[in-house]
Amino acid sequence: RLGRAMGACQSCFAGLGREAPAVQNTKLGGNSTQGYTWHGGIPVMVTHGDTNLGGLPGYIGLVERKSVDVGLKEPLKYEEWSAFRIGSTLWPSGALLARALAAGAVKGVDVVGKRCAEVGAGVGLPGLAAGVLGAREVVLTDRNDLVELMEKCIESNGLSGNVKAAELDWAVTENQTSSSLGLGEEPFDYVFGADVVYMEEQEPLLDCLRALMTANTVLVLAYRERTYSDREYLNSRILPRLTGVERVLYEYDDSRCEIYTGKINRGSTMEVPKFAPWAKVFANPKTTMLEDLKAQKAKEAAQKAKEQAEPAQIRTAQPSVTEMHFW
Repeated sequence: RLGRAMGACQSCFAGLGREAPAVQNTKLGGNSTQGYTWHGGIPVMVTHGDTNLGGLPGYIGLVERKSVDVGLKEPLKYEEWSAFRIGSTLWPSGALLARALAAGAVKGVDVVGKRCAEVGAGVGLPGLAAGVLGAREVVLTDRNDLVELMEKCIESNGLSGNVKAAELDWAVTENQTSSSLGLGEEPFDYVFGADVVYMEEQEPLLDCLRALMTANTVLVLAYRERTYSDREYLNSRILPRLTGVERVLYEYDDSRCEIYTGKINRGSTMEVPKFAPWAKVFANPKTTMLEDLKAQKAKEAAQKAKEQAEPAQIRTAQPSVTEMHFW
């Protein structure tokens, strides 16, 4: 994995994949080890150890309480721990998938009365939206140190009755089932994932999907392209392992993502699904990225021209509630 990630960056970050020796964290106390994880082609320093288990009180830093309107009766509330993990903030596809579910924009997906799971949930907006929309049970899953964050987001929306948080580390899901992983005996009807497709996570993510999905489980995957390697991983590793794949391009304001649905293919024959009229995306994975850049530049130019033509106005926004937690 490191070799491929380094190749994408012209080997600028050679050597960063080595884990550092144990260090003493003088602020938190206890021993921890530091290393790097790759995220969208960028090396991010992470700290592992007893001081971080369980989120708070292991986290010392900014806690932001926010809300976002995704088209439900009430905005969804969530917390962000911006200095903690790459997964402890809201990522664009999470909000887009939540809004798409609320709008009924994903063909064939109806969560009412269904059992759902979200993988790599973080703040868990898609899962929270499913809970509000009438899902019988929703399990938000992520690593152990994000369980408390997910629980706080659930409580903030009054969804403790049908939504819960659970630990799920993709690295231990190979040859497992949702039952053996402690996620219940009953199969999931839907598994949601938003902004979880990264080249660096290849086999662990696939192992996780195999573990949670039965023959009738539908994967609802929101994808937003960041690198060529991510697109290649999606095309060559994930999509061929699904059957009946469909996709929609979902846009709201200036944001967009692709939403894929499909069921797990446990057979030996793997084929890359064909899409029309977007088949060119698979022939040239860079196409959508370039088109996105052109579209973004055009929108920015139009906005700038509009602002220059209009009289200056003072714009105000509702500030988010922030606080510092020290333990």
